[in-house]
Amino acid sequence: MKLVFVVSLIMFTSLLFGGTDVMVMSPNSPMTGNFVVRCKSFSKNPKVISPEIEIRNTGYENIQLSKIRVKYFYTDDGVNSPEVLKLVSVSGVSKKEVVLDSGLLVITKNGANSYIEVMFNTDKYLASFKSIKIKLSLSRRMKFNQKDDFSYGKDNVAGYFMGVLKSGVEPTK
Repeated sequence: MKLVFVVSLIMFTSLLFGGTDVMVMSPNSPMTGNFVVRCKSFSKNPKVISPEIEIRNTGYENIQLSKIRVKYFYTDDGVNSPEVLKLVSVSGVSKKEVVLDSGLLVITKNGANSYIEVMFNTDKYLASFKSIKIKLSLSRRMKFNQKDDFSYGKDNVAGYFMGVLKSGVEPTK
């Protein structure tokens, strides 16, 4: 009963004085991670995979960013060429809070044998109905054939919350 009164008082005070940054979470509140991930390419250069990824919180709960992971799937086209993965720009968090990784899928699937993974190294939360945009690039000396890539030109990216697929799709066999 005391917790309900405190939360109600904080919410009333926040509304009264126009504050929007107050976040109170009960230790027992569920973290469902309601969000969607959208993706589009921002470069026409065939040597560069250049997704712009948007993560939008679609729920009423704030989502802890460190529990979100996004994967963009592509094929390496059988070319063993050094790849350079870099963060181009970010809105909603700082660049130092975004972690990029890339890897190979254990089994080649429809339009994918590799992936780029976006993670967050922060205790911050994504507020309800807010979004983060991330532009990144993966380049190499040889051209990518992106037309057969699972994620290229589509919203075929996967968004995970605590390891569970919550948005998008993964490639299938």
